[in-house]
Amino acid sequence: MILQQVYDKIRHHAVSTDKNIIIDNKSYNIDFQTDSSMLSRILINMIKNALEATRKGQNIIVATKKSDKTT
Repeated sequence: MILQQVYDKIRHHAVSTDKNIIIDNKSYNIDFQTDSSMLSRILINMIKNALEATRKGQNIIVATKKSDKTT
């Protein structure tokens, strides 16, 4: 799952010190076609931004959600 790969890349980054990144266990493992490198960079940047806005001891929860919407 890409969320686990992103977590593995960012969990030792200085910005994550004394903060928790949690992958929601209800996340879907969804198959789709994309540039995985680009998606990984986007997710890392989003999580780093969230960590920078989070105080020590707080959690960041990341998840995937399946939707039937096409727009």
